[in-house]
This record gives sequence, structure tokens and C-alpha cells, in this order.
Amino acid sequence: MNIKLENVKKQFGDTVAIDDISLEFHDGKLTTLLGPSGCGKSTMLNLISGILPVTSGKIYFGDRDVTSLSPDKRNIGLVFQNYALYPHMKVWENIAFPLEIKKVPKNERKERAYEFAKLLRIEEYFERKPSQLSGGQQQRVAIARALAKEPEILLLDEPLSNLDARLRLEMREEIRRIQLETGITTVFVTHDQEEAMSISDHIVLMKKGEIQQHGLPQELYDEPCNVFVADFLGNPPINLITAVKSGNKAVTEDGVSFFSEGLNNVSDGRKLILGIRSEAFEVLKKDEPGYINSTPAEVKAVFMNGKDVLYSLSVGSMEIRAGFSNNEIYRQGDKLKIALKKKGVHVYDFDTGEKIG
Repeated sequence: MNIKLENVKKQFGDTVAIDDISLEFHDGKLTTLLGPSGCGKSTMLNLISGILPVTSGKIYFGDRDVTSLSPDKRNIGLVFQNYALYPHMKVWENIAFPLEIKKVPKNERKERAYEFAKLLRIEEYFERKPSQLSGGQQQRVAIARALAKEPEILLLDEPLSNLDARLRLEMREEIRRIQLETGITTVFVTHDQEEAMSISDHIVLMKKGEIQQHGLPQELYDEPCNVFVADFLGNPPINLITAVKSGNKAVTEDGVSFFSEGLNNVSDGRKLILGIRSEAFEVLKKDEPGYINSTPAEVKAVFMNGKDVLYSLSVGSMEIRAGFSNNEIYRQGDKLKIALKKKGVHVYDFDTGEKIG
């Protein structure tokens, strides 16, 4: 079941929470609404669910106009940050509660609840109460209950934010597994870019009620359309350097210059922001091509993360995050000559923050 928004707007008094958004969520895919607090992602989910009415615009599930329908008429499954389990009911009773409302006989309810418990790998807790479960187990019960309705669309609003780091990792893998097994169209809300990058078919990145960019996760990472997108996605964060185009280089206020082929279409004297991913740096030796255009740097700190090594480099008055693909390990105080690769370097207009070229 695909979801289509046509010119959807939501206002609370004078505040515009969702600003004239048109967007399609593809059938059978997991789409993540991503962005900082207050960007409108949960509001958009609540518009899709029917919890909030739109101020203007239309919402379609397939060819069906659901704009004016209440949540119970939209055939959706909802999972919130607060699991909202019934404490007096056993696990299977919580899972089967939507079926009880539909007047499904008790034996059938229990059988179907067991199937969803198996899907979520919580069948061994079938007869327990929520108070006897961990946070992750309670989250699984909440998802199983949402799926027990056999909805056409599953909506998840920050479902992992109450879990610790390890459980978050396990549960996002489980959510992805379940979504792939069921093939249900899923909309997932999070502020965590790593979470979004790891489980999404598509990402919709939002800011102040507007879509900044949407597409495949790797597309947003490889080709961020503006400074906000570049800065929001990626760990470690992208290096953002203010400079002026001069010849074939970008020159900072304190005279540090970076040579990049991405500057070829930029007019001389134009003020810009250079966005450089940590992996876009390389170390050059005297006999290597491009050495003459390299930039001097000094290693200030080394951070080891398993097989990955991240360096904090002093370049002029700036501190830059860099990782190198060669097998050499550098130490604090080492003097290097660094250059930029083609991939992972982005040029943005200083005033608008939009990508140049």
C-alpha cells in the first residue's frame, strides 16, 4: 500500500508545522522520517495516521482518499515511544487486544497472537505480564500488537528512544527483519541518523516543517543537496570550511588553501562552504602526483575504533577530522601533506547553503 501526500499543510495557530508537502511513500518499503526535534516528522506521522487533521491538502492510501477518515478507519498499526501496554493483561492478551475488539473468538485470538509472538521472538514470554519483561521485550509486544491488526501500513514513532544503545541496535535490526518478512509499508520516525541509514529503503530528511532532501540513504550521504543535509548525515560529522574561490583552490581567511576539481565551475572570488567527508582526505608524499597542491597538516589526536582510525588534524587555525585509506598509522605531532579526493567533497554557496554545480 503506497501513501501519497498532496500539498499537505499543518498549522497550529500561527505556527506552520508542515509546510505544503507533496510526497509518496512506496508500497512495501521502509521509509524513515528523519530530522532534529521540532522539524515536523512526528506531526507528519500523526497526519498520516489520522490522529491530527490536516489544515489543507490530501492524503491517499493507494487510490483511497483518507484525508477525513479517523485512525480506526485507516487500517494502520501504530507503535509509539511509550509502548502503552495494558499492565493487567498477559503478553498474548496485549497482542490479541485488537482482535478482541473485532470480536474474534478467544481460541483464534490466542493462536494468531502466538504466530505474531513467534515472528517477534517473544513466544517464551507469552503468559507473562508486561512488568515481567525488559524494555526491549515490551517493545516487541507493542509491535506484535500493531501487526496483529493485519494493517496495510505500520507507523513507528521514535520506537527505540527508551532503550539503551545495545538494545537499540538489536531492535532496529529486528524491525528491519520483520518489515522485510511481512512486506508491510512502514513509516519510521527517528532523530538518529545512524538508525535511519542502517534500516531504511528511503529517507526523508526534514527541517522546520519542510523536506530538505529525500531518496536512498546512500544518495543523501553521497550527494547532500545543501549544508544542512551534509552536516546532519555522517559519523564523524562532515568538515565544513568557509573559503573563497581563488584560481583552482578554495582559500580560507587565514590563508589555508585546498585544491579540488569540484571548484572548476565556481567563479573566482565567490564565497563558499567546502564540505569534506573525513574519508575524502589522502596523505601525499613528495614523489606523488598532486603533491605541489597539497595542504600542510599536523596530527593533534588519534582515535582508534576497531579497524578504523580517525585523526584530528590541525590545518592552519582549523581542526579537521580525517581518516586515511592507506595502511600507515600516524602519531600525534606528525607533519603531513594532505589532499582531497574527488569523492566526498561538496561545494556550497555561502549565503544560501545550496550545492553549487
